[in-house]
Amino acid sequence: MLFLLTLAGSVTAARAQQKDVPQTGLLKGKVIDSVYNYMLTSATVAIYHAPDSMLLKYSMPDNFGEFKLPSLPVGKPLKLVITHVGYVPFIKQLTLNTGTTELDLGTLYMHQGKGALKEIVVTAAAPVRMNGDTLEFNADAFRLDSNATAEDLIRKLPGFTVWGDGDITYNGKKIQQVLVEGKAFMGSTDPAIATQNLPKSALDKIQVYQQRDEKNPLDSTMFANIKLKDDSQSGIFGKAGGGPGTDGRYAADGMLSGFNRNIQASAVGALNNINKIAANTDVLIKNSAYQGEGPGENYQSDFNMKGLNRPIAAGMKFIYDFFPGTADVLDSRLNTNYFMNNVQNRHAEESLSKTFLDNATELSTRSLGTGRQRQMGQDFHAVYDRSTDKYKWEINTKGALVDNDAVTESRTEQEQTGTGPLSKSVSHREATVHKKRAEIGISYTNYEENGLSVQSRRKRAPRGFTAGYQFSCDEQDGQARALTEFTSMVATAESRTFDRRYDRQNGRNFSHTLNAGYSGLRRLIFNRAQLGGVNIGISVSLALNLAENDDRVLDKEAATGKYQVNPYLTNEREVRTSDFKPALHFSKLISRELTNRFSKWINISADLQEQFYVFGSQALQRSQDLSYRYTRFLPAGSIVYNNHQFGNYESKYSLAFTTLAGYPAINDLAPLADSADLWFIPKGNPLLQPQFRKMLSAGYHFATRKGRNPLLIDANASLTEITGVIGDSTVYDSAGIRSVYAVNLNGYRAAGGNIRLKKSIELRRQTLELGARYAVNTGRYPQYQQHVLNMSHSTSHQVTAHVSYRRGSRLALKAEQGWTIYNSEQQGFNHSRFRSVNSYSLIDGVLQLPDNLYWNTHLSINTSSVRGMDAIRYVRWNASLAYRFLKGKRGEVKCAALDLLRQNKGIVNTATGNSQTFVTSNVLQQYFMMTLSYYPRKFGKRGE
Repeated sequence: MLFLLTLAGSVTAARAQQKDVPQTGLLKGKVIDSVYNYMLTSATVAIYHAPDSMLLKYSMPDNFGEFKLPSLPVGKPLKLVITHVGYVPFIKQLTLNTGTTELDLGTLYMHQGKGALKEIVVTAAAPVRMNGDTLEFNADAFRLDSNATAEDLIRKLPGFTVWGDGDITYNGKKIQQVLVEGKAFMGSTDPAIATQNLPKSALDKIQVYQQRDEKNPLDSTMFANIKLKDDSQSGIFGKAGGGPGTDGRYAADGMLSGFNRNIQASAVGALNNINKIAANTDVLIKNSAYQGEGPGENYQSDFNMKGLNRPIAAGMKFIYDFFPGTADVLDSRLNTNYFMNNVQNRHAEESLSKTFLDNATELSTRSLGTGRQRQMGQDFHAVYDRSTDKYKWEINTKGALVDNDAVTESRTEQEQTGTGPLSKSVSHREATVHKKRAEIGISYTNYEENGLSVQSRRKRAPRGFTAGYQFSCDEQDGQARALTEFTSMVATAESRTFDRRYDRQNGRNFSHTLNAGYSGLRRLIFNRAQLGGVNIGISVSLALNLAENDDRVLDKEAATGKYQVNPYLTNEREVRTSDFKPALHFSKLISRELTNRFSKWINISADLQEQFYVFGSQALQRSQDLSYRYTRFLPAGSIVYNNHQFGNYESKYSLAFTTLAGYPAINDLAPLADSADLWFIPKGNPLLQPQFRKMLSAGYHFATRKGRNPLLIDANASLTEITGVIGDSTVYDSAGIRSVYAVNLNGYRAAGGNIRLKKSIELRRQTLELGARYAVNTGRYPQYQQHVLNMSHSTSHQVTAHVSYRRGSRLALKAEQGWTIYNSEQQGFNHSRFRSVNSYSLIDGVLQLPDNLYWNTHLSINTSSVRGMDAIRYVRWNASLAYRFLKGKRGEVKCAALDLLRQNKGIVNTATGNSQTFVTSNVLQQYFMMTLSYYPRKFGKRGE
């Protein structure tokens, strides 16, 4: 309601302003070549206010050479400038007379030759032009605030849409990556790192171009590239901020990044105790951007996160270009990234789980738990790639270190309908784990030589191929101790106590992966024979894996008080697997196109793949001495149809069929059951067979390809059947302890689908975005329960809808509603049913007030309900007020109030198969905070 009132007020104000807008008129015409009568669709048509050369409107002619310039002022001197590479500029002075609503200039002829283009560009910069196949927007032609960023400019450019989820589209087609000088900025694919940090004043051009898909030459990927001015090819930007809060809360973060023609480097760090967790270096860099906050910002206090967390994070990036400015002929770059994250967590939670045992019996498990954990993770990644128009090769290395220390305590009680309390337990566990990982890989792609004539290509074997090799090594060592006391209410003799030490929980894993592909098999074998235009390729992949485990477990004897080796859980094991997949690939491309009108194509492909899988295990525990080998035919195929109506829309339809085999692992075949894990005893099954998955999927994509008000639709659906699915046969004893046997089951069926719609509507300087998403998954999942075959028929629905409103840089609002609904029916248990519902309503808002004052709010209403329990409802309201000061708005002071109503709750409401779990945990609650931040910025020798 608050959002609707705000939106209604904004629209009403906009309409009131529009009543006072002076009369406007429309200017139109047609641009053609004076000699050959070509339609000059790549010309730039711009209209300026004659006295000061201020750009008013601009356009490019359509496929028929026609242009329209609406909303031009009446009674004022105007200057029309039409430019095109290789043509003399067309210049005309004009004035729209009072009462004129439309002025048709008719056919305007442009003459080839040299003209005073340079002078025209200097006095009245052409806003847009075609440079070959690249569309270029001139940044200086657009007047913005002196502190505007690249994102502010992109929002102003016609055809561009910056969506609320961060996607950027041009004429409805998604921009896959925003580059800077032809390279990923700070080595990231996230466009915000470039667009929210680079100032508009440092920009020369925004370029848009398409890159052909090597696998399908008629398809393409769209990119945007930011060209910097010659005197802004270097820069430094960053952030330093932090502050205290109530209840001992604090937060601090800092970032310093710099770049020149050869080098890009960044160092960033953050620490807090308000549940702000960063997953990688890019997240820290992005959220230290100069642009500031907006609706949906992802690096915020996570009020849903379990417990209270104190993260310390830091990251560094270093990128070196060996040949800057030569990306179109030679690209050679080293990209390195380091990230460290140290998180300390304290949590307490209560859970209730309900499981159907038979037609009239339900098992309830209640658990209270507390814990503290410290996890220290470090990741390093380095990539060197070198590419030309003939080849590309890449070397990548990765390394990771993880140290984890945890202490947990829990109390669990179980009861059963008709019986009452069954059992209870108290446990205490301490564990330390150290993990290491190293990875190195190399890949090489040799491109087919496109410069050869058709005759030359037919005489020689195709040279295009790919090859790669990847090696990885994982090591783990750990120790743990478990103290457990179990009491049975129904069988006193089953009560027991454990004091167990895991002196060694060590493991190593080595992996080798090789792959190669060659797509020119038809021409290599059949020479000039076309075979109906069917392309034939071949590929092979080989994965070799060795896993080594070394476990030593001790039990404390009650009589002596000494720890003795547990002969069952102490074990040494080696597991080797080999996965070899040769395949033949067939494809046929059929296309039809009419220049500047439409392009249609259909691609049909079929993959014939054979899998040879070998498994072998050797262990001290003889039950794990197992081996098997299987050969499986895994066919796949797809049909893709694309229809691009230039200037109107583009749609794509796809249908695919895939198959996949799943093989039982050692813990499916012969697990070693740890009796200290009281409530779950895995039994395994050495007679397990592989499962075989078949999936049919369909997809639909639609996007308007117009410059205004784009509409995007994505829809997907799938049907899955698994023969011999590896499932569970679960048996509960009188104390409620669950023993699980792995079995092959038939009857698994699943279907799912989702559809997403996004629509953007421009209203002068206002933008309205509408979006909705619906996903449904349903299936029949077989499982044996107490020796009875139970078929769980489950259906889940996820629905979200949002509306966003933006008025320039002054106001941004977003309202969203979401539901998650889960229903399950146990068809083997007299149709027992359960249902859970989670829903939320939220409002996000950012308002820029006069004098550089910014107000931000987030309000969400959350509801969770489950069968047999009263619904839980709570409101979470966060708000902040920030003031920007100093030259260039480089200083900021912000006051924030989080969880103003002090109602935040941590709830997890999930269901699967025949069980449902409802968990409540301690979460972050109300606090107030004040922070002070500074954004250093300097671009070029003269600064910003």
